[in-house]
Parts: sequence; C-alpha cells; structure tokens
Amino acid sequence: MNADAALTEAMDCAGRANHALAGVMDPCSVGLGRPVSIVDLGLVVAMAAADRTVRLVLCSTGPGCLLMPRIMESCDAVLRMAGFEAVEVLHDPTFFWTPDRMSAVPASSASAADKAPTNAKDVTRPDRQARLVTPRAWASVGQQT
Repeated sequence: MNADAALTEAMDCAGRANHALAGVMDPCSVGLGRPVSIVDLGLVVAMAAADRTVRLVLCSTGPGCLLMPRIMESCDAVLRMAGFEAVEVLHDPTFFWTPDRMSAVPASSASAADKAPTNAKDVTRPDRQARLVTPRAWASVGQQT
C-alpha cells in the first residue's frame, strides 16, 4: 500500500470512529434534557484509528466524574459496532476540560434548543457565579468567551 492509500485509509478509519462516537451522549447533558455528544462537548482529547484498531483518550468535565466509566463503556461498544476489533479507551484525569472545547453549536443538541430547563444553572463557567439560564440563552452556553 502506498503512502497516499495508507493516509486515505487512516482518514476513513478516523471518520468512521468519529461518526460512531458522535452517538455517545454525555449522561449529564441527557439528565438536563439537553443531550450533547461527547464529540460536540469536546471530551475526546486524542484518537488514533487505523485498520480495525482504535485508541481513544477522553477527558471529563470535572474531577472525580462518576459517570466516566459508563462513557468509556459506551465508547467501546459503539466503536466495536462500527467494525473496530481492537479498542482501547483511556481517561486522562490530568487533562482539564473547559467550555471552549465545545462545538460552536453542538449538532447533537441543536434541534433541542428550546428543551432546556428554565431553571438550569450555568455551571460550565467557573469564572461566573451560578445564574439562571433561559432556554434560548442555554443554546449559547459555552459559546461565550
């Protein structure tokens, strides 16, 4: 296999893995009624995919995330369903997530912009005091700098 073919295959594998991971929703966002995928949330720190092998490194939104094992199991399951035979999912507790890692408008929740609870607290911005967020304002959480 020449270098161009190998690069194309690696890109196809990475795209297939990324597409599969886009179906893994962050459990906390689901609990708030605003499902956001781990890809859109920015929890994927690094990924290497080739042939039928994928290695994934995730971060959590906060220290001591109790749901990270569940997220890791979900990642493993969807990657295996996508055809990867050797899957390694790791959590890097030293990598700190920040809201700027989020997609501008998370594709997984763009259609649900008005489903946010009206009494949700904005806890994604540690530099601000908790505040009430309206459904329309909730759609822009994470976009502000």
